[in-house]
Amino acid sequence: MTLSEFDNEIRKDHNVVCGCDEAGRGPLAGDVFAAAVIFDKDTVIEGINDSKKLTAKKREELFDEIIEKAVDFSIQTATVEEIEDINILNAAMLA
Repeated sequence: MTLSEFDNEIRKDHNVVCGCDEAGRGPLAGDVFAAAVIFDKDTVIEGINDSKKLTAKKREELFDEIIEKAVDFSIQTATVEEIEDINILNAAMLA
């Protein structure tokens, strides 16, 4: 099942679909980041896939188009101090 097929299945029962992803849970040091984006159901952006399957260059190329076409988006971070305080899983959820 492709990502768009998955989204279309979810949209049968929900008016709004928000895609989320995080980065920074694997490294031994540094902040953890999380992003969420909502697209209109008719929005198609060629090349969107799991961010970990994309090259850094491709992610950067898609960033502006994603932000431009998003209904809404958010990018957040949890600091190293927060990670140490509440653990990496909770810090990723906080972000």
